[in-house]
Amino acid sequence: MSSTLPVAAAEKELVELSSRLEDRASITHFVWAFGLACTAFVAGGVAIKLMADSERTPKLAFVLAAVAAGETLVALLKMVSGLRLHSVELSDFERLKSLRKELCVDLPQLPSA
Repeated sequence: MSSTLPVAAAEKELVELSSRLEDRASITHFVWAFGLACTAFVAGGVAIKLMADSERTPKLAFVLAAVAAGETLVALLKMVSGLRLHSVELSDFERLKSLRKELCVDLPQLPSA
């Protein structure tokens, strides 16, 4: 085995990476971004409908337009942070796979006769 780390350190890193990758935090960011984008779409649609149908634009239309703009901004920020975190998770997963290969974790054990 041509390992760059001692076996104990590699096993410790394997356990740390496994525990870190158990919870995919990027998915939470993507879910929040999707939810915020959906509510921004609805709030923006209601604001446009209020502005189009009223002779005098109600103040609620401006409030809804501001809410839609704010939610869109937060959704974009959540999406960007989710993408950044996802790239870190992918690199950690690649390192986890290489450690598993170095330590021969996934090799089947031959039955002893």
